[in-house]
Amino acid sequence: MTQDRGALTFLFTDIVGSTRLWSEHPDAMGTALSTHDEITSGAVAEHGGRVFKHTGDGAAAVFTSAPSALEAASALNESLATAAWPTPQAIQVRIGVHSGGAEEREGDFFGTTVSQTARIMDAAHAGQVLVSAAAAGLARSDLPDRLGLLDLGEHRFKDLGERQRVFQVTVDGASVEFPPIRSLESFPNNLPAQLTSFVGRDTEVATLVEMLEESRLVTLTGVGGVGKTRLSIQAAASVIERFPDGVWLVELASVADAALIAREVAAALGVAEEAGRPLLDVLIEHIRDQTLLVVLDNCEHVINEAAKLAETLLRSVDGLSMIATSREGLAVSGERLWRIPSMTRGDDQSDAVALFAERARLVDPDFVLDADNRDAVTQIVDRLDGIPLAIELATARLKVFGPDQIAEHLGDRFRLLTGGSRTALPRQRTLQATMDWSYDLLADHEKTMLRRLSVFYGGFEFEAAEQVCSDDEIAVFEVLDLLTRLVESSLVIVESIDGGTRYRLLETVRQYALDRLVETGQADDARRAHAAWFADIADQVEEALLSADYPEWVPRLERDHDNTRAALTWTIEAGEAELALRLAAGTGRFWFFRGFIGEGSDWVKRVIAMGEHPPSFERSNLEGWGGAFALHAGDFGPARELGTQAMATALEIGDHGAAARARVMLGNVELANGDLRRAIELYAETVEWAEETGSTYLAVPLLNIGAAASWMGDADLARQSIAKLRSLAGENPETLGWALVVEGFLAERTDDVDTVGARFETALDYVREAGQRVLEAWCLCGLGEVERRRGNLDDAHRLVMAGRHLGREIGVASTEWMGGVTAARIALGMGDIELVVDELVQLLDFARRNSDRRSAAFVGDVAATAIVAASGDLQAAADLIATADALLAETAIVRPTYLQEELAPVRSALEAAGVSGNDTMTVDLAEAAVVKLRPAG
Repeated sequence: MTQDRGALTFLFTDIVGSTRLWSEHPDAMGTALSTHDEITSGAVAEHGGRVFKHTGDGAAAVFTSAPSALEAASALNESLATAAWPTPQAIQVRIGVHSGGAEEREGDFFGTTVSQTARIMDAAHAGQVLVSAAAAGLARSDLPDRLGLLDLGEHRFKDLGERQRVFQVTVDGASVEFPPIRSLESFPNNLPAQLTSFVGRDTEVATLVEMLEESRLVTLTGVGGVGKTRLSIQAAASVIERFPDGVWLVELASVADAALIAREVAAALGVAEEAGRPLLDVLIEHIRDQTLLVVLDNCEHVINEAAKLAETLLRSVDGLSMIATSREGLAVSGERLWRIPSMTRGDDQSDAVALFAERARLVDPDFVLDADNRDAVTQIVDRLDGIPLAIELATARLKVFGPDQIAEHLGDRFRLLTGGSRTALPRQRTLQATMDWSYDLLADHEKTMLRRLSVFYGGFEFEAAEQVCSDDEIAVFEVLDLLTRLVESSLVIVESIDGGTRYRLLETVRQYALDRLVETGQADDARRAHAAWFADIADQVEEALLSADYPEWVPRLERDHDNTRAALTWTIEAGEAELALRLAAGTGRFWFFRGFIGEGSDWVKRVIAMGEHPPSFERSNLEGWGGAFALHAGDFGPARELGTQAMATALEIGDHGAAARARVMLGNVELANGDLRRAIELYAETVEWAEETGSTYLAVPLLNIGAAASWMGDADLARQSIAKLRSLAGENPETLGWALVVEGFLAERTDDVDTVGARFETALDYVREAGQRVLEAWCLCGLGEVERRRGNLDDAHRLVMAGRHLGREIGVASTEWMGGVTAARIALGMGDIELVVDELVQLLDFARRNSDRRSAAFVGDVAATAIVAASGDLQAAADLIATADALLAETAIVRPTYLQEELAPVRSALEAAGVSGNDTMTVDLAEAAVVKLRPAG
């Protein structure tokens, strides 16, 4: 829960010298920390506060009363001073107190007030309590006489905000002498005050601080607006104590002449020129014995001179460390490169959302992140790639738009995201200007390459970039160097996915580059090349997905699914019928097996509607997949029509294999429609036809005959079909694997459990060796049912879940109902009615979505048994069984003997009670009856 709170007072503590103490006295420090936590919690609670978080070696507490917070701080210090400690010296803490508004989420607090409290605490010394002017103002009139507030003047802290007046708590009028507080004024620096708070990115600051310990030069790279400058300044402030001679910012954005870089560095460090001497020599002499940090900001447009200067200074001054920000690295020896990531996003508690909310309050002080706008804000920061500048520009539009309207207009983000601060650098006032700055720094061929890469959606592989981006202007061999330059320029992101390398453009960069591509008039050429590449990939899909390579292809197809969609959209709109046909036909199997049934059906319809496809294998294939999608959705009429068209097209071009596949699909229509006999006839005709024409397409129809016959209870026909398949299989591992698995399911309906188990174990060993993961998933589900029948419920559950997990991984939906029915029976055997309900509800939803009457029937059996066992609702059980009987009769499917035996006690109970069932129960009514079983609470 998120709640915006009014004025609260926060108290933060931190044990001074804890790192050294943990190193020297680790055992004692464990006890000491527990004592500290106990004393802190006691003092806070006694004065009406609450410790809401422990921060390593400190604590964070919140109060509704500022005076109470100061009293708690004083009491805490007194208790710590008198406690018995296992360490050589007493534990001392520094304490910071600050008041203001904050956002509470799940017991924790967030916002500027919280971060400022931490900064104030960090400036204190051991035993010192520092109080902000805000907290002092709220506490002064109600403080007890013994406590006072000593004015320490105005200071800036490591959050780089504006100067604040700070007070020290005194006790009984005694002012303890402390060194000057550890504010920025205590250290030489020229770090500018920031008018807005630094939000989130604690991990990034910590990472940069750690890098500075390991390398004397760290260069931050990243796309424009990602926050390189702000992060570098914040990290510099965080380490200021490590550099007694100062932390110095050198801003190079406005330097037009690279020869002036040394002068900018000297000016920042207060080094004056000397007549007759090179300025660089004077600068080196001035800082040679110093320990200092220099931040070179915005080096990209003077990269060569900046690199030379950095290398010279680092070689000459041992105590010098540097942070550089640039679109690309300096390529200096010893340089540590770090590409700054975008802000975390993806949920309403991310850094990006926090930044939006913080900046939104500057525009509208009453802004609150709540249920009404949370989804829109999350969508905004996600679509803006978590780029801080883009997010800040988006919040500026809250003057006229609500978050929902901003989200709606992000399609034209470069017009929307304008109106930044008038005092910002020109390139930071609009998102367009920021991108223009990076784009204008590219060489001509690099610009061309970036524009062409904008046609990729969701990323791409190097081979794709080679084919899509090369032509008479850019040779194939140049693509690698150009892509490398764009990566170095932070405009292309490199990712490692599944052991391979992949590239992508942030959506903001992609949209900008696409706009530039359209302006050149070359967009159609690039999109045509893009579509042609993925059409070539699609041409390989059918063969690959029918082989053991299936698991390797599916992740690749999934990664490029957005590219396929984009290519299809363009080919259809541009009237590129041949490319559209190749793309859709080759992707059909992927859509089918990964469950994109509705989407696949829509694409097929749109491509067919183009009406410009002469007879071809691709057209037959496309019509066949259209029929398969319609069949899967339960639309038997369109499925028959498209299957018939697919067969006619295949015959017209003389492709008997394609015609046979279409006839099998028509058999599948009849199988799904419940006419098993007609389905078997069509499968048998396909076998006969294949034998007459010499086609090798025999395995699938024979398998389907075996499966349909086993469901009908015709074991002889099933065995004949599988025996014939075995004789044809020879050494073909795929065909033999299918035969072994179907034999296992046939045995499940006709043989004892040990025979069934032996069949599935043999099949599992074989298909694993052959790499047939689809069949492996089926075998695991089958063996799970075997162990359930044996009464080994734990083993059964393990096997079934392994099969379902594998099925989901490779996109085989059939394992959901195969494993789901068994999982529900296992849960029933364990007496876990809650799990039974969960499994049955999922299975009923699966049956509803897939028009799967077989699944619905078997779910009805399990549900009836569960209902009798759990609630005794005989009428509901009778209706479920009657409906299941009717569904099985329609489909000519016979229950396996073991299922009939399991249902016998339920039927006997119904008969004894004189309860008869209605065979018209719907899936929705069945689900309602099942849900009633869910235990209360």
